[in-house]
Amino acid sequence: MSWPEQGAQHRVRAAHTAQKRAERRTSSGVGDVVTSRVTVRGPRSVLGTDLLGVAVTVCFAVIVLVVAVPALRLPAHVDEVTIDNPHEWPASIEVTDQDRDGWVGVGTVGRESEHGFLEVVDQGEVWIFRFSYAGKSVELPVSGARLERNDWQVPVPDEFAETLRAAGVPAPPP
Repeated sequence: MSWPEQGAQHRVRAAHTAQKRAERRTSSGVGDVVTSRVTVRGPRSVLGTDLLGVAVTVCFAVIVLVVAVPALRLPAHVDEVTIDNPHEWPASIEVTDQDRDGWVGVGTVGRESEHGFLEVVDQGEVWIFRFSYAGKSVELPVSGARLERNDWQVPVPDEFAETLRAAGVPAPPP
């Protein structure tokens, strides 16, 4: 076969192949035909493995909340405790329970004044108040029932002033 005959035959085959492709496209109504043998999976089912993952995550979150929430609870408290200090020295106040598990700072009341302290941690049946100034301190145990009867008002005891006088602690200027 001569060169020009081969070119003509090639053009005929190419035209025939193009015509067959066009027929396939129009007859199927779809674009190009994919001839790959790779299996293509659709999106995962929400009802399949994804649901299992969501269920495990939700269960884990519930367990964490059940364990953590009790640990995050704030201790019981009294709305306000009022300290009356008739003495010429200010007093730093701390409080603990009858087991003396640890002292909680309440605040400082000025000399010859009264001050209300808000949200004081409830110490239970027995409250032990510590009044301090200049390294000297006096403790005052009071029952929770008595505090309630006295409307949560606590006087700084006279023993506080007596201890400071005996130690020679001068009163601060007014």
